[in-house]
This record gives sequence, structure tokens and C-alpha cells, in this order.
Amino acid sequence: MSEKELEAKLGEAYNVFPVAQHNPDDNLLFLGETSRGTPVWVNSEAVKADIIVSIGSVAPHNIHGWSGGAKIIVLGVAGRVTVASNHRLAEHPLTRFGVPESPPASTLRKLQASLASSSPSTSLGV
Repeated sequence: MSEKELEAKLGEAYNVFPVAQHNPDDNLLFLGETSRGTPVWVNSEAVKADIIVSIGSVAPHNIHGWSGGAKIIVLGVAGRVTVASNHRLAEHPLTRFGVPESPPASTLRKLQASLASSSPSTSLGV
């Protein structure tokens, strides 16, 4: 988003709090791998942040069960390799539309826990 679009979306918060847009190819920190072998690359600024607030919608999702929550936070600060690896779990036989315990969704929650150990996060569905 442009700075003007960000300001319109965030309103007064834009001028009160630091606002950053993530680049999935730059400024990444490697935190290890999940038990499913997903490499955990995240934005180093997100790891250092006191809090992460992500804004997005919550709706059924064909790969992750639901959009929002961990999907917004983790994929919103993850590296491209992490995102691609997680999306490959769509091919897992237990992945089903609207199922919150699908392999991609459970992996996202593990990724979120890994990130939360260094930075608390909040997700707002709007």
C-alpha cells in the first residue's frame, strides 16, 4: 500500500504508532524449522517489536481452514520460503476446506508460537 492508502486505512493510529510493511525477501531472521520441516524465516523487525497488530478479515480458507488469526500474523511477517513451504501443505491429504486443524493451519499456529516467544502479537479481524 502507498503511504496515503495506509493512512486512510489506519486513521489516527498511522500518526501515533510505528507502521511497517513487510518485504518477504528482505531483513529476515531464521528461527529454525517446524516439526513438519517448514523453515521459519521472519522479519527481524517483527521479532524485535513489542507488539504486532495485523488487520484483515476472517473467512473460510481452502488451505488453512480460516483466514485471519495466525494466518494474518505469521504469513504477514514470514519470508517467501516459509510462506511457500506452508502453502505446499495444501497437498496434504488431511487438508480440507474450513477445517481449522488442517496441517497448514496447525503449522501456522506453531509458527505463531515461535514468533510469540520473541514478540507478542494481536490480530484484529475487520
